[in-house]
This record gives sequence, structure tokens and C-alpha cells, in this order.
Amino acid sequence: MHAKLTAEQGEGADPEDADEYRAANVFWVPHEARWSFLQNNAKQPKIGKLVDEAMDAIERDNPTLKGVLPKQYARPALDKQRLGELEPDYIVEDGDVLFSWSGSLECVLWAGGRGALNQHLFKVTSPQYPKWLYYLWIHQHLADFRHIAAGKATTMGHIQRHHLSDAKVVLPGPDLLRAMDRHFTPIVEAVPNLRV
Repeated sequence: MHAKLTAEQGEGADPEDADEYRAANVFWVPHEARWSFLQNNAKQPKIGKLVDEAMDAIERDNPTLKGVLPKQYARPALDKQRLGELEPDYIVEDGDVLFSWSGSLECVLWAGGRGALNQHLFKVTSPQYPKWLYYLWIHQHLADFRHIAAGKATTMGHIQRHHLSDAKVVLPGPDLLRAMDRHFTPIVEAVPNLRV
């Protein structure tokens, strides 16, 4: 609806006018209110309760929507049973290296308990190299990845697979790698444990 009204601005449509949405029987929240709510509440531990309250208010203030909104909107049932339905490659555990390739572009040692990947996350693994090596090399290239993402002309900056292929690393020889591993592995393994 917003895109349609934006396209019709030359004909007098206003994508930020609530009456335009009401006329089409579509619920509308001002852009600045949506952004403000997300900015102020996204990192709060009680975000689920806030979303529940907001959705209840939407139903209360918009009787035509009563029963349209699913009652489990803020409580996706991504429990152990549902995680069991996923392929192991899509399940994350404490200590996994996660790299978000769009939006904020972060690389973390996951410490949020058992979960699942979404389309914006890579779980980085290697059968050949230790975790600390690829974790630290991603961090070495993170500033470049963020610069690339900032140059994208989309609403959410991102990188592409070829940017990962273009990011080169220097690998130590086997003896040096083993010596480094004795020191770095305990440090990297301790990070998610400390966060938990």
C-alpha cells in the first residue's frame, strides 16, 4: 500500500496520511512512530510483551481487524520440537561463529542458546582450520565489508558472496598454526561461556 501511494504522489496521494490507509481499509502507523518504537525497544528484554501490547492495541483501536491478527504473532513457536525439524546446518549452538552479511554486518561467537539461522546469517565453520582463525579473519575484513554494504543503494546494506571470495587471508604453516592454536583456542572458546 505504501509503495502504491508513493507511486501515486504525483496525483495527490500521500503515503504518510492515515486517511489514505483507512480509505483502503488498511491499518497505518506513521513512519516516525514505527521507527521510534523499534529504536527505543528493539534491545529491551521484554520486547515480546511490548509487541503483544501493541498488537492488542491495534485490534482494540481497529475493530475491523479483530480476529485477523493471529494470537501467536509475538511468540513464534521455535521450540526444541521445531528446531528438531530443521537440518543441522541451520541450527546454532553456543560457541558457533555467526556472520551477518546484511544490515549491521557483525561477526559474533554466539552465546544466545540453541537457535536457528535466518536468511541474513551465515554459520561459519571449517573442517580444516580452527575457529579462532576464521573468526579473527572475518573481523580483519569487517570494516571493508561494512564499507561495501554502506555503498549499496538499498534500504539494507549487504555484501555478496563474491566479496567473501575476494577477501584474502594469510595462513600460517602447519607448525606455527599448531603452536598458535594452543594459545588462541582456549581464549576463543572462553568468550561464549563468559557471555552465557
